[in-house]
Amino acid sequence: MTISISDVEQLQQAKIQWLVSQIDVDFPTRESVLGKACYLDLIDNAIPAQPLLTENIDINAVSKLTWMKVDFHKLTVLYAHFVANHVNIAEQSKEYLQEFLAQIILDNQSDDEGTHTLCVGFLGSELVATCIVSIEQQTQQQIQQEQLLISDLLMDSDVDISTELSSILYLFDFDTKRLSSLQIHMSQIDYKS
Repeated sequence: MTISISDVEQLQQAKIQWLVSQIDVDFPTRESVLGKACYLDLIDNAIPAQPLLTENIDINAVSKLTWMKVDFHKLTVLYAHFVANHVNIAEQSKEYLQEFLAQIILDNQSDDEGTHTLCVGFLGSELVATCIVSIEQQTQQQIQQEQLLISDLLMDSDVDISTELSSILYLFDFDTKRLSSLQIHMSQIDYKS
C-alpha cells in the first residue's frame, strides 16, 4: 500500500485542526487567538513534509538527545517557550505564539484522523529540540499500515536528524518489524539560535 501526498497533507491538516481546536472555547484569550495566527503563518512557511525511507533508519542508533513525550503541563509550557523563542517570527509575536502553544491540553490527543503527541529533546538538562508526532493507522485490503508524520521539528543544525529520528520512533515502540510497515514523512521549521 502506498501513502499518497494527499494522505500526508490530510494528516498534517488533522494535526493543525487539533492544535487550533485547543483554543476553541467560549472566551479564548486575545493572546492565544493572535498566537494561533502566528502559528498558522509559521506552518505556511515551514519546510514541506518529505518522505523518509524506513530502510535508511537505524533503529539502534545512539541519540545525542534524550527525547520525551510531553505528558504534563510544565513540559507543555517548556515546549511552548522553546518554540516561541527559536522560530523566526517577529519579537512581539513570540509571546502570542507561546500563549497559544501553552494552551494545548494533553488528555485529548486523539481524533478521527490520528493521534498527535508533542515531543521534546534534551541535551543534559537543556531543552534543545521539539516536534509533534502524528500517527494514523490505515487498513486497505486487510493490510494494516501506519503513517507517521514528524512535524514542526525544531532543532539546531548541529544535531543529526537521522540519529534523533530513531530515538523519537523509540518513544512510540517502533521496532524493526513495525518499522517495515511504516510510512514516515517529516516537516521542519527554520531554527533560529
